[in-house]
Amino acid sequence: MKNELKKINENFENQIESVTELIQFDKQIMDFCLHHLKSLNDKLKDGAPKINNPYYLADNAIMALEGIDKNKSFTKHYSIIYNQCLVLLVSHFTLTIEKIFSTVLKFQYSNDKLPKSAKNQIQLTLDEIDEVNQNPNLLKKLLVAKKKLTFQNIGNVIKSFENYLGIKIDKDQKLDDIKFAFECRHLIVHSVSKADEKFIKNCNSIKNRSIKKALYLDEEVRFTKSELEFVKFSMLLFMQELTEKLNG
Repeated sequence: MKNELKKINENFENQIESVTELIQFDKQIMDFCLHHLKSLNDKLKDGAPKINNPYYLADNAIMALEGIDKNKSFTKHYSIIYNQCLVLLVSHFTLTIEKIFSTVLKFQYSNDKLPKSAKNQIQLTLDEIDEVNQNPNLLKKLLVAKKKLTFQNIGNVIKSFENYLGIKIDKDQKLDDIKFAFECRHLIVHSVSKADEKFIKNCNSIKNRSIKKALYLDEEVRFTKSELEFVKFSMLLFMQELTEKLNG
């Protein structure tokens, strides 16, 4: 199981890194353009042409691009990209936590290590037990069907790990940051990022989050690079600590 969890974690880290590259994509483009414009400008000024007429040089273009970066002129446009990055982060987290749950559930069942409370809750028929004994991967699918198991919100994730694996998840700041990310993901996908009463009510109970502590009705929720860093760090730390606990 340790090797499987390690691979799942490594894959998650790679997915997070791919989102990081997307977050930084605008800076990479800007740096690329500035580098080549400045190089061209130096060649025009100091090379054989010895051009000094601003009309033929790239000084104004360089200043304009540097101004965009300095004044954050395109922040509103970038925020759409950053919000979609948040959606990606939550999607990667959801799929990863589901894979971890499935891996541990299969291991515990196959090695007769399921907690007593979990055995009482699962309640399989004789036919289902026979099917699962032949293919332990079916156990999670049966739970999804019979118990309406879902990993689309943190509350259900916590209950699933406690009820079926006997694993208690710490309720701390990083968990609140992840809870908030899940709420924002739902808002971005279903309400075009505009804060409604249900969203604000749900977020008011997430008191220990480290980002966007002030929310207002009908305000558009826009993520920044630094806020995405908080979410990324919380998710990575959560996965690391959970894996260590499972490997115990």
